[in-house]
Amino acid sequence: MKDNQSIKDTLEKEFESGERRTFMDKPYIVYDLETIWTTNDLKSHEISVGYMFDSTTGVYKLIEKANAQKVVDHMLDFD
Repeated sequence: MKDNQSIKDTLEKEFESGERRTFMDKPYIVYDLETIWTTNDLKSHEISVGYMFDSTTGVYKLIEKANAQKVVDHMLDFD
């Protein structure tokens, strides 16, 4: 808690005011992927679901197996 506000509330307030659009003067992406795997070989893992947050748009996007390549391409092109 900070000034009787939760961390979530504090971060949301800072983001809405434009304070959280960059990190070290650069835009950022946050993502979380859930995978399905049957072996310890990383190449055999499959994406089941995930999400991505892009600070340039302020939008959360759902990541599914069907759009995973599009998300990867976006991340590779991201500065």
